[in-house]
Amino acid sequence: MNQANPDTASDLLAARCAELEQRIVQLEKINHVLMDRVERDIDAQGNSFSMFQGAIALESQVKERTLALQQTLRKLEQTNRELQASNEAAQQANRAKSAFLAAMSHELRTPMNGVVGMTEILLNTQLSSAQQHYTRIIQRSALSLLRILNDILDFSKIEADQLQTEMNAFDLRQAFDNNLSILRPEIDSKRLELSIDWPAELPVLVHGDALRFTQILTNLIGNAIKFTAEGFISIRARVLNHDASSIEYHFEITDTGVGIKPEALDLLFTPFIQADNSTTRKFGGTGLGLAIVRRLCRMMGGDCGASSEYGKGSCFWFTIKFKPAKLSEVIQTQPLKVLPQPISFRSRQLAVLLVEDDSINQEVATALLEMLDCHCTVAANGQIAIDLLQSPSHFDLVLMDCQMPVMDGFEATRRIRSSESGSSRHMPIVALTANAMVGDREICLESGMDDFMSKPFQLNELKEMLMKWCPAGSMADGFE
Repeated sequence: MNQANPDTASDLLAARCAELEQRIVQLEKINHVLMDRVERDIDAQGNSFSMFQGAIALESQVKERTLALQQTLRKLEQTNRELQASNEAAQQANRAKSAFLAAMSHELRTPMNGVVGMTEILLNTQLSSAQQHYTRIIQRSALSLLRILNDILDFSKIEADQLQTEMNAFDLRQAFDNNLSILRPEIDSKRLELSIDWPAELPVLVHGDALRFTQILTNLIGNAIKFTAEGFISIRARVLNHDASSIEYHFEITDTGVGIKPEALDLLFTPFIQADNSTTRKFGGTGLGLAIVRRLCRMMGGDCGASSEYGKGSCFWFTIKFKPAKLSEVIQTQPLKVLPQPISFRSRQLAVLLVEDDSINQEVATALLEMLDCHCTVAANGQIAIDLLQSPSHFDLVLMDCQMPVMDGFEATRRIRSSESGSSRHMPIVALTANAMVGDREICLESGMDDFMSKPFQLNELKEMLMKWCPAGSMADGFE
C-alpha cells in the first residue's frame, strides 16, 4: 500500500487553511457592511447615532439590574431561611411551653385533689360551728385556686388555637338557673339585691356549648359580685336576631359596684391587665377572666364589652349565637340530675376498682366512694388492676388513673380490652386523672376507656359518673 507523502499532506492542509482564512475575511467584510447598514440611522433631528451602541448600553443595564435582582433574591432566600429557623424555634418554644403547662397542670391538680376532696369529706363529719366555718374557708380558697388554674390553662389553649366548643342540645334558661344557684349563696351573703329580666317569650331550647356559656356567666356575674359591696346586680336577657338556623342572644350584667376608670376601660379585655394594677389594690385575680370571656364569645359567633361610671357601677354585655333545638333533642341529651345525699344502691353495694398510685388520692377517692355506699378496692398500678380483674373478685366499675409506675392506665386499659375481645364482657372504665389539657380526653377514649373525669373532682361529679355507668343489674331504681 502506498503511503501519502507527509510534505504533500502538509501543503494541502496549509492551502486549505489559507482558503478558510480568505473566506473568514470575506465574511467579516460582508458582516461589517451589513452591520454598518443596520447600525447607522438618522434621528428626527438629523443626528446620527448607533443603534448597536444603544443595544449594548441597554444590555449592560439589563445585566446590572439582573445582578441586583439576583443579589436581592439571595438576600430574600437568606431572610426566608432565617424566618423558617425563627419559626421552628418559636414552634419548639411553644411545644416546650405546652409540655410545661401539661406537666404543671398535672402536678398542681394532683395535690389539689387531696385538698378539695378531703375538705369535702371533712365537711360531712361532725364539726363545731367554728370548725365548719374554717373548713368552708379552706374549701372556697381551694376552689378559687382551681379557677385560677383553669383560667391559665384555658388561655393557653386559646393562644394555641386548641380550645374547642361542643354542640349539644340544652335548655338555655335551665343552664342559666343552675349556674346562678351556685353563685346565689355569695350574693345572699353580701345582701345584694338580684333582679333578672328574662322575657317568657325568649326561645330557650338551643344547640351549643352549655359549659362555655356558663363559664362566661360565671366570670361576668362573679365579677359583679366581687366588685359590689352593696346595692344590686341586674341580669337582662334579650334576643337580637332569630331565624330558622340561628338565634343571637344579648345579655347584660349591671352592678352598683366600684366601677372602672375611663383609662382602664379600653384595656379591660386585654390578657393579664387589671383595672386596678396598683400595689394597694383591694381585689385580686389573674387578669385573664375577661380576656377568656371575649375569646369565648367570639368563638361562639358573638362579642362582649363594657361601660362604666367610676364609683357608681358597671354594665358588662355579651352576645352569643346558638342554633335552635327541639324539645326531643334536649330531653335525649339532658344530663342526669344529681340527687341529694344520702344515696345507696338498693340491690347491693356497687363494687369499684380504684387504680391509683398516689396515697392521698387513694384515701380521698376511697372516702368519697364510701360516702356513696360503694365498696372500693385499691390497685396501686395497672398490673395489679389486671391481676385483680382476672381474680374471682367482681367489679362493676374501674376508676383508672393514667400516669402510674410499673404499668400506666393506658396500657392497662388496652390489655383489659384485649382480654375482652371475642366475648360479651365489657368492664366500664372511667379515666380519673390529673391530665386536663386539650386532647387528654380523646387519648383516654382512644385507649379504650369509656369516660373521663379530671382531678380535682367533687362528690357530685363522682356521683354522676357512678349513676351513668352503674350496671342496670346492680341496682333497683338507682340512687335514693
